[in-house]
Parts: sequence; C-alpha cells; structure tokens
Amino acid sequence: MEIKIKSLTKIFPGDAKKNIRDTIAVKDLDFVVDDGTLVGLLGPSGCGKSTTLYMISGLQVPTSGEVWFGDQEVTNLSPEKRGIGLVFQNYALYPHMTIYKNIEFPLTSLQVEVPLETFFTYHLVYSYEMKEDDDVNGIKKAFQSLAAKTGYTGKQFKLEIQEQNRSLKINVNLINVSKTSKAMFTENVGKIIDAKLESEDENQSSDALFDTTFRATVEIITENETVDVAFRGRLGKDFSTNTIDDTIKLFNSTSSAYGKPAEVVITKTQHGYEIMARVLGVKHLHVNEWFEAVKASYPYENPYFTVLSVNNKELTSNVKSFLSERKCSVADFKIYFDKEHTKIYFKLLKTSEAQSAELLKELAEKFRLVDVETAVSQAISHRKLTKEERRDIVYETAKLVQVDEYLQRKPSQLSGGQQQRVAIARALVKLIR
Repeated sequence: MEIKIKSLTKIFPGDAKKNIRDTIAVKDLDFVVDDGTLVGLLGPSGCGKSTTLYMISGLQVPTSGEVWFGDQEVTNLSPEKRGIGLVFQNYALYPHMTIYKNIEFPLTSLQVEVPLETFFTYHLVYSYEMKEDDDVNGIKKAFQSLAAKTGYTGKQFKLEIQEQNRSLKINVNLINVSKTSKAMFTENVGKIIDAKLESEDENQSSDALFDTTFRATVEIITENETVDVAFRGRLGKDFSTNTIDDTIKLFNSTSSAYGKPAEVVITKTQHGYEIMARVLGVKHLHVNEWFEAVKASYPYENPYFTVLSVNNKELTSNVKSFLSERKCSVADFKIYFDKEHTKIYFKLLKTSEAQSAELLKELAEKFRLVDVETAVSQAISHRKLTKEERRDIVYETAKLVQVDEYLQRKPSQLSGGQQQRVAIARALVKLIR
C-alpha cells in the first residue's frame, strides 16, 4: 500500500494568557512511501517525527494537509478504520496480560468488512467411512472449527451427523453466505477428513445490496430557503476612524431588514480600511435585493458577497420524510450552496440497484431536482473476528517476529528486545488476514 503525505501541518495551540506561543510541530510536509518499501524518519528530538506517525495512524488530527493510503484519503478516518499499526516508543505492553493476550488485544475490537453481495443458503451432504481411530465428536468439532475460521456465526452454520455401521452422513447447512466463503469452506473440508460430497443444494437468500450517493441541483428556490452570507468592501481613502461606530450601525440597520447581522468588523489593510461582516438568515430570493440595499447605503469600493451556507428546513424535512416512508436508510444528508446553485446530497444505504434507481427517479421528479449525479458502490457490513480467526492470526504474527514460544509468558519475563518484538507483533497483527 502506498502512503502519500500532502502539505501536512500540525500546530499545537499555545496559551496567550500564559505567554505560550503556538508550536509548529510539522509544517507543509510532503513525501510518498511506495508500496513494499521501508522508510525511516531521521531528525533531532522535537522535529516532528512522532507527530507525523501519529497523524498517519490517526491518533493526531492534522491542522491542514492530507493523508492518503493508496487512492483513498484517510485524513479524517478514525484510527481503528485505517487498518495499520503503531509501535510506541515505550512498547506500551499490558503487564498483567500474557504475550498472547497482548498481541490479540487489537483484534478484539477489529471490525472486518463483509461485502453485501448476493447471499445463498446451501445444504451440503457428505459421506464418510470412519477409520479405526476416528471419533465422531472429534469430526464434529473439526467442522465447527472450520466454520468459525471461515467467519461463520452460529446462525450461519448448522451441522448434523448421522452414524450407521461406521458410515457417516454429514449434513451441513450454510445459511445466508456468499459464494466466495462457501467455496473457501468446501475447499478446506478435505483438510479435515477425506469425505465425499454426495449432494449440494443452493437457494438464493438475499439480493446484493449497494450504497448510492445522490447529488442534485434544487431547481426552484422557495421563500422558505435562507442563506448565510459574508460581505466585504473597502471604505475608501477618505474614511475616518471617528465614523467606525456609525458605519457599523449603518450596515447593521440596513441588513437587519433582510437578516441578522453578525461579526461586523472594520480593519485596516494595505489598501485602506475595509469592512467585513456576516449576515445570517437572508431569504435566498432576496439576497440580491439585500446586496443592492447595502451598496446604496454607503459608497463602498469593490463590494462583494459570498454565500457561506444555505438552509431549507422545509425541503430537508420533506425529503427525509419521503425516504423514511419508504424505509430507506440514509447517511451524510446535507443541503449546501456550490457558488451558483443550491444542492442536495446524501448516501442511500444498502438497497438493490433496481430499488435505488426507481426511488431516486421518483424523488427527483417530486422535488424538482435537476442535474442528478449518482454513484453506486457495493454495500459493506462489518463483523468481529471469531475466536478461532484471532487465534490463527496471533500464532502467525508471533511466529513472524519469533516470539511464538513466549505466548504464555508475561512481559516482565521477557528481555527488552523480546518486548520490542511483541510490540511490533501487536502493530502488525491487523495486517494479517
């Protein structure tokens, strides 16, 4: 995986009351770590090495800049969703836990993705002639262990074994699983026993589900839609500081007829004095009328305004009710202004392609939405790792860093170098599947 850092900056704010200045830990850092390469950050104490690692891992939020993993920006992604590990300088091992538990700990809260593709229910029938040292309970436990390692829960895996004269009939039900995981299960049955697959029944249990992002332009602006605006204008070379209060009062009185003035300030720039202000809740249909009134009230030089945000409670409520009535799950709903038009955006979660296409078409027609843009992606669910999956990953990682023979010891029973390898194992453990 390639890691790309773009103009990364981290500023720790100071305290003016205590005369503590802001601390610039990292400033405009740019570099790329190519997939499969080992990179070291060198520099004196306090130069920002650890802070950079903390921002890459998600433990610190950058003041500005971007962090990319491959083609995905992860700047604002929480640490547990980044799928990487971080080795702390003091190892940070839990002294009361065994080495096994220390390495396993990050996996207990790890959520793995489950693509919501088309799911099926399978009924598999195996036959097996038992050997002299075979045990039915042992075979049953082996099948259950395989199911757990494949990621099946108790609701997804049912097993029934019938014995007659040392001949076994093994009935396996895989409930609401993907074709991929079913293939993984059946391929590994041969590693348990040399059983013969007598029959296999497949029935579709659910359709593939998708997430659809929806973005469109609101064609009709209504009286209920308001905007928050920012105004800026020069006051001219002849402006006197004696009239600051009167100028602010004039702006406020003019704007009050259209909205709520806020944060009106007059500052001195290299071009002279300038007024800056925000006005909240101006009706969108009358925003140009407000601007003309402000310009007419005072001879501003080069005045202009920008729309900061848009608010339409009626449209928001109506669209959300429309989606709720159709039992749709929605995320990231917002109405915003894109310099020229009012836009609506949301993500429709876990619906079939046909259902989302029909629903979004109806929505656009009902609320007069144009310039519709949609993007469809496979919906994802999440599950925790099973105990068996965690065990296999711990043993594999421990063997990789050569601490597998110490898994039942406590950190205090290991040397400093061995503890460091355990810390590395705990950082790597999320990467092994």
